Amino acid sequence: MTENLITPQMILDGLNETIGLSEERVQSEWRNLLNPLHWLKVLFLFIIRLPVTLIGAAGFTVDKFEDHMWPKLLNLVWTLALIGILILLGVKNDQVIDVVLKKIGLK
Repeated sequence: MTENLITPQMILDGLNETIGLSEERVQSEWRNLLNPLHWLKVLFLFIIRLPVTLIGAAGFTVDKFEDHMWPKLLNLVWTLALIGILILLGVKNDQVIDVVLKKIGLK
């Protein structure tokens, strides 16, 4: 019967582990807060997900919507628009190709 008891040392070990992981997470989030590349990544992901977010905000079921053809067409148009914006901003062609390959999952 004593094998299933939680000892005070086990509780302290769990608390210490939780405190350590929390401190690591705080340091990581501070680095992200001060890193402009992280903010660019967050902005880029926000722009990519914007159509789906708006569809969800309009009250549609996003999972069902993503399963049909229209989202694929919308995603194609959105990707082409992003490519055009990146080219207008002066991003090199090989960098644009890398972004597109990452977006479609080939890289």
